[in-house]
Amino acid sequence: MERVAAAAGVAKSVSYAIFGSQAGLQRAVMLRAQEVTQARVAKALAAAREADGFVAAFSTGLVVYLEHVVREPDISRLVLLPIEGAPASVHEAIRDGRERVLQQIEDVIEARIDREGAANVDAHLIAHLVRGNAELLARLLLEQPEKFTPERLANATAAFARYMPHS
Repeated sequence: MERVAAAAGVAKSVSYAIFGSQAGLQRAVMLRAQEVTQARVAKALAAAREADGFVAAFSTGLVVYLEHVVREPDISRLVLLPIEGAPASVHEAIRDGRERVLQQIEDVIEARIDREGAANVDAHLIAHLVRGNAELLARLLLEQPEKFTPERLANATAAFARYMPHS
């Protein structure tokens, strides 16, 4: 709270008046990070909606999302690599944000299923796989940026999906 107040050029009491507590400040920071993440996801899903076919939708959306992770790594770390011991409110904000993203991904998948006639696809399960893999790949970018690039990750994922046997 002292550092926030000093950076803002105000007394520490002002920080407490605005945020209530350190946990309140952390929650406010996390909610802002969720807003930024939500905007990223919206852009990625818009790109996925415009792509031709499931594989292109996945790889295109993934590249857009991962490019944003690279541009704003500090925000991504807050959401994808939360600090141990963070208050419950921070973990709740992360969980709530992840659930919103899951629903948005599922909506895109359902629209693709309708458009492409893939009636036997479990949209909810696929949405979990997409979100989980996007988060995993984003963590790789954050933890090993010299080794993993958005293009490398998206290309490998698309190649994997393309060459999976179809039954």
